[in-house]
Amino acid sequence: MDRLYADENFPLPIVELLRIFGHDVLTTEETGNSRLGIPDEDVLEFAIADKRAVLTRNWNDFRQEILVKKGWQLIRVKGSHHHSQGQHHNCG
Repeated sequence: MDRLYADENFPLPIVELLRIFGHDVLTTEETGNSRLGIPDEDVLEFAIADKRAVLTRNWNDFRQEILVKKGWQLIRVKGSHHHSQGQHHNCG
């Protein structure tokens, strides 16, 4: 299954649900990186070093400040628990 790294603003109930479905989810709290004001770029670098994708609700900062600079792609899922729609963005 997927290896994921949940940013400090990502909802814990969703983390727990992903784990129930077999995903390997690590949180910033579990790594001691929560509530420290760590820059988003450092969160991303930690995830990359540990071969994980980042889960965050802080989409704009990641998209504008980090992903565009590095030419990476981003998948954004929007919506409530009743309705979700995915969008794929090429940030390069």
